[in-house]
Amino acid sequence: MRPLTDTTPKPLLEINKKPILAHSFEQLPDEIDQVILVVGWLGDKIRSYFGDNFLGREIVYVEHKEMLGTGYALSLCRDVLSDKFIVMMGDNLYCRRDIERCLAHDLCLSVKEVENPQDFAVVEVDAGGALKAVCEKPHNSASNLVNTALYVLDKRFFDYPLVRIASGEYGLPQTIVAMASDCRVGVERAEAWTEINTAEDLKGAEQHL
Repeated sequence: MRPLTDTTPKPLLEINKKPILAHSFEQLPDEIDQVILVVGWLGDKIRSYFGDNFLGREIVYVEHKEMLGTGYALSLCRDVLSDKFIVMMGDNLYCRRDIERCLAHDLCLSVKEVENPQDFAVVEVDAGGALKAVCEKPHNSASNLVNTALYVLDKRFFDYPLVRIASGEYGLPQTIVAMASDCRVGVERAEAWTEINTAEDLKGAEQHL
């Protein structure tokens, strides 16, 4: 995303004159009363924009000083999370209907059907419709369901050691797969999800919205 992110953290890049993260706030279901933002690069700008309360929701900030993956980032929130919680990526766009369907499960992972699954983390589902495996950018995939990085979890997640992935980071979906060996993790298909990785994605997101 450079040079756009040289002076602006990615979640504050604007789509239709509004930061990506602000769009996500607007899609949260009413029962979500607190938001925890894990901030790192240029995190002071995120704090300045959202403050301690945004759209009627309390905001708690957690500092992410080491880039050790999404699993590690979530582990930093252990002491400030209540029992059941949602995890979303700050640079993705989600919709309220999808979040609500995921919340109907005790544990859940959201997926989307795509034509190019080899470019994403592919999700395998068992015969009962529950999470079976996650494979990062496979060369050959039997599934076209990919991970949208929207999760419903509870504090049982922290009973499992973080799973280290090929990059050396600690992967969140891979750790959830380990959890799924003991606890059923439901899988919901998303109606609307946009991953934003390039300037072209920003333009596409404008049309999507």
